[in-house]
Amino acid sequence: MSDFFHMGGHGFYIWSSYATVLVVFAYNYFSPIFKRKHLIEQINAANRSAQRGNSNKINNGYTERNDNNDA
Repeated sequence: MSDFFHMGGHGFYIWSSYATVLVVFAYNYFSPIFKRKHLIEQINAANRSAQRGNSNKINNGYTERNDNNDA
């Protein structure tokens, strides 16, 4: 069993490579989940703000431009 983990003197390199790949896979799996959750929270906050009548927060602080040339 010790020979399996030692891997002919290259065990540290091999197992650290496996650990690095595992960390990258975990990040690639969980990152979109957390980003989606954060995005849903932002959308819900914008919807709550719009229901209260404060539409400036939806546009990230930008006010809507009125291009009517009726005046």
